[in-house]
Amino acid sequence: MEKIMMKENKLYTFWTLLQENHIVIPKVQRDYAYGRQDSKANEVRGKILNNLHNTLSGKCGVMTLDFIYGSKIKGLGLIPLDGQQRLTTLFLLHLYAARREEVEAPELSRFTYETRTSASQFCEKLSKGTISINWDEQPSRQIQDCNEFLPTYEDDPTIRAMLVVLDDIQDKFADIPDLWEKLIREENPYIQFYFLQLDKFGLTDDLYVKMNSRGKPLTEYEIFKSNLEGHLEQLAAKDSCNRQEWLDLITNFTEKLDTSWTDMLWKSSGNDVLKVDKGFLNIFQIVFRIRYNLLHDGVSISEERIISDSIHDIEDLKFFISFFDVFEAGSRDNSFQQFWDKFFYTSSKAVGERMRIRLFGRSSQDNIFITAMRGMFTNADYVFVYGIYLTLKYGVDKDIAFVRLRVLRNLLTNSEYELRGTKVGIMLKMTELLIKFGAIPTDGFNANQIDEEMKKEKAGFDFSLLRYENHAILRGSLKLFIDNDKLALLEKFERLFNNEYIVNTPMIRSELLKYGDYSQYFYQQTNRRCFVNKAQQWSSFFTFNSNRHNQETILHCLEQCPELSEMPSSNDLPTDWRYYMIKYDCENWVYESGSQGMYNWDNLENSPLIINVLNSRSHINRPNNGYIEWNLLNRILAYRNYSILRLDYHSSSPVEIPQANISINAVQSGWQINVFKDENQLIERLIKDGFNIVDSIYIVNGNDFITEGEILIQKIISYTQDKESL
Repeated sequence: MEKIMMKENKLYTFWTLLQENHIVIPKVQRDYAYGRQDSKANEVRGKILNNLHNTLSGKCGVMTLDFIYGSKIKGLGLIPLDGQQRLTTLFLLHLYAARREEVEAPELSRFTYETRTSASQFCEKLSKGTISINWDEQPSRQIQDCNEFLPTYEDDPTIRAMLVVLDDIQDKFADIPDLWEKLIREENPYIQFYFLQLDKFGLTDDLYVKMNSRGKPLTEYEIFKSNLEGHLEQLAAKDSCNRQEWLDLITNFTEKLDTSWTDMLWKSSGNDVLKVDKGFLNIFQIVFRIRYNLLHDGVSISEERIISDSIHDIEDLKFFISFFDVFEAGSRDNSFQQFWDKFFYTSSKAVGERMRIRLFGRSSQDNIFITAMRGMFTNADYVFVYGIYLTLKYGVDKDIAFVRLRVLRNLLTNSEYELRGTKVGIMLKMTELLIKFGAIPTDGFNANQIDEEMKKEKAGFDFSLLRYENHAILRGSLKLFIDNDKLALLEKFERLFNNEYIVNTPMIRSELLKYGDYSQYFYQQTNRRCFVNKAQQWSSFFTFNSNRHNQETILHCLEQCPELSEMPSSNDLPTDWRYYMIKYDCENWVYESGSQGMYNWDNLENSPLIINVLNSRSHINRPNNGYIEWNLLNRILAYRNYSILRLDYHSSSPVEIPQANISINAVQSGWQINVFKDENQLIERLIKDGFNIVDSIYIVNGNDFITEGEILIQKIISYTQDKESL
């Protein structure tokens, strides 16, 4: 190896670097970590923001950050390898300053993430001002409540971290005047750093300047490999008592890395050398994370120290060798793929198979090792691949392994919230006990799912239930049926929610509502209810959640509900508020206009017909609150008569009749008529024509609100037309 000539480095500010370059955080980088909600991240974030604040407020001198390394790639831009966390934090600080001070800064759009499509979109929307923010309020809440914030963004750890940092930036930097000017000034800048341009990616300072024997820059994988081997040699040198064992293991490791393990990836990659290199990088990162989480419960990993934080001693190295050996052994005779195909399947159908374990959220039947090579791993995948590894390592009997991996699938599928936190380490440890000994986990995973698996085991799992666990809606959870002694109802559930259930959802939800109020509420918020507004939400109604109440009611409705072939039933519609949700579920809009399926009653007891259709999770009971929501009856009336009526989408606004310069609003007793100055004789004329009006309210008297509202509107418009003809 020879040293390459480093390009001249100089001091930059974030703004000058951004003006010269399009900064792209590449896919190989980890997620933005400074915003994670754990003790280590809180400490790091607090320290850097405090230092930045002290500098910008004049409490201390110029702040010079560490080196930032990267390469300029033609057609792409500047690709940082080391310094992603600092650059992202500076980007968010500049964004805050520009938006707070209403500065046009199109250059901010030159900073983007490519780790995930969602992160890239989010950065673009923030930079271009598509997502508007009132900096007098908490940014994260505003951003999450706006229409531009897509539901998928909530699952992106980078976006979640950015929201946390934006909140902290607002809290900390609100007292600094002229912040934007301080950030971008060129002479005597407050914050600066050295940028070292590289010819290729690397992982440590000394490897940045290495060349291979052909005089070409090392590939990312070659640099990584060299860096890893160097780290192992350093550990061996420090451990004189076990030096020979170290050397033997290192020799074994490096030889396999160049021979049998490479052959394994070569076959799995379709003989593509680039995919092999990338595959090794991805798998190493996965094994690093598994090992790290086994060693450090509840502590997030530093992307800059992923190797040194994961390999400390001989046992760590043995773990890495064992992991690769296990999967390599299964690749020789294709036994692992056969094992995978026998145990697992993926499907787009709703109804589940009877003999295999369905893996949810996957579009491909590719085994998990191939998925690991491609780097498309979630936290759940880290735990699951560890379970597979242990199954193969310990040679667990296939029938026994099937049972235990089914339990692991169920636990992981229903521990979405837990997987977002810092419980991966304890999950890994619990997984080992499950796979080796069959012990149902007692910690880490979702408590409700743990309870369910314990009950199934105690009762002796009936494998005829596997088909229901494999259902696209139930997704491994039968607890709602088990706890209410309704397992016999699963057959009817499967008939109702067959492979066509998405198309049938409008009919099914209306039919269920005929037999009871199946809505769910959270904690004590009985006035705020959730209904099924989209077919994809059925899971949240049939999967037990201790935070939701009234869940069991949907089972009672299901029990009374007719079969699909008998729908719609001839039963009379209920006479309460459900009447309008059922009768006027026209083109599904009643439900689907609310993005969360949330509805709110300001006064359920006294005004049950006045329902707010929410377009977010929030509702504030005050005039002109600005939230996007509709009065249900107003919305139905406006939708059915959209050519002659107008309805604002904020704060349950009244229905406007532009032609007559009048608005009406649904209240419990009828339609309240809002008459403007030039129409002061309207009420008298309506009364004369037989309308029962009390205090400007047209009394409906138990009739259909919508029918009566349409009669009222037509009469008002006819008055207007008569007036115009005179």
